[in-house]
Amino acid sequence: MRFTFSYTGIRVRDFERSLRFYRDLLGMKVLRRSKDADTRGEWAILESEAGGQTLEVNWYEEGSPFGGPYGVGEAVDHLAFRVDEFDAAVAYLSAAGHPTVLGPTDDGRYRVAYVEDPDGITVEIFHVRDRP
Repeated sequence: MRFTFSYTGIRVRDFERSLRFYRDLLGMKVLRRSKDADTRGEWAILESEAGGQTLEVNWYEEGSPFGGPYGVGEAVDHLAFRVDEFDAAVAYLSAAGHPTVLGPTDDGRYRVAYVEDPDGITVEIFHVRDRP
């Protein structure tokens, strides 16, 4: 089983303002964007045209369990690792004392689950199915 570090997710206070910054000023391209009923938030995946690095921008409405008080410099929302064997990876982490705290979810293309590291940092585990 192989875990591949894939991207970083940050939490922002104003979703549209942050999108304008990363997209319009820094030249990142929005690859995906969606609202999430489970977290009561909205997210976007952006890609740097030079280098192909990706960033996930996350915003949570007031009262969301994921949108607590915002402290400058404390906005790392989660780290993401892509896996080839999703079920095996989730079982492996759970057996090691890191059960899922959100998910798993499956939208037909992406399978996603979240665990916490020993200090409570959220770690996303995801698998992308090949398109037929």
